[in-house]
Amino acid sequence: MRCAIVLSDLGAGGTQRLALGLALHLRGRGLGVDVLTLDAPGVASFFPVPDGVGVTGLDLTAPSAHALGALRANLGRIRTLRKALARVQPDLVVSFLTSTNILTLLAARTLGVPVIVAEESDPGHEPVPRAWALMRRLTYGQARHIVVHSQGAGAYFRGTAARRVRVIPNPVGPCRADPSPEAPMQPRLPLVVAMGRLSTEKGFDLLIAAFAQVAPRHPDWSLTILGDGPLRPELELQAAALGLADRVALSGYSRAPAETLRRASIFCSAARIEGFGIALCEAMACGLPVVATDAPSGPRDIVRPGIDGDLVPVGATEALAAALSALMADPGRRRAYGDRAVEVTERFSPARVWAAWDALIDADAGKGP
Repeated sequence: MRCAIVLSDLGAGGTQRLALGLALHLRGRGLGVDVLTLDAPGVASFFPVPDGVGVTGLDLTAPSAHALGALRANLGRIRTLRKALARVQPDLVVSFLTSTNILTLLAARTLGVPVIVAEESDPGHEPVPRAWALMRRLTYGQARHIVVHSQGAGAYFRGTAARRVRVIPNPVGPCRADPSPEAPMQPRLPLVVAMGRLSTEKGFDLLIAAFAQVAPRHPDWSLTILGDGPLRPELELQAAALGLADRVALSGYSRAPAETLRRASIFCSAARIEGFGIALCEAMACGLPVVATDAPSGPRDIVRPGIDGDLVPVGATEALAAALSALMADPGRRRAYGDRAVEVTERFSPARVWAAWDALIDADAGKGP
């Protein structure tokens, strides 16, 4: 059996990590796996590509100057993707993210191969251009399954598409910086850490504003944000304007974020929109208590208020500041939350998640569209 995985690129994102994790799992089962990206050929993957997995860049990301050019470009992308799938001859296609999913569904229509599409965010709140949102409604009913990470995200779909929705969370493994049994445990620092793409939906501007409110009361504490993105200059200027340039660090992407998570004392997610919250899960796996906004639609499926963290309303900077300050001032509650937070690795264990994917893949391979 052969599976083709289609996604935009192999950069440093949760989607890419999930796609390559699925590829590794399927290779372990003895399946053939080909990864097709819309990126240029030869672009290096941020995450390791599993042995035996072929990667083909289709060079389909060139921008268009106007709407007619975009239409022509997308028709060309569909033709190129169809030819690539025909060469691979998969028994099943798995595609990730809205625009790529639409292109894949249209490309596979005449190939007689079932397609599973995966949404990484909440389609009811994700800012998708109107044309793509319309195409999603027109094409998703052709998918064999629509994989979402939370019940809230699945509630967006109606009609035929709704009957195809399957909720499968992201897999969460143990903290990758777990010390060896003989290594002494390093003390945690008075550090709040956050992680993700520096873009509007992740709400790092809200986090910096909230940290500015609590910083005078907790002068020993600092904030580190792991990740990069288009808002980096704005966030650096914001921190400087608030007098926090020496207490807020924007550290860029990290290939070993668990090393920072292991030394921090609180993890905070101030997202306005969150498909699932894999960074949130990774922090909890490292024993961190969390403060998170109740963003649609992932955090409420992850954080158990009063048990392993606290949820606050989206955009409520004062509530976010109050929750952070309360945890900063209470080491006992931080320890209690952190002790329970690691249970996330059982609740969303890779074994459970891959078993759910296996059920879809084994049931649908070779059955046609």
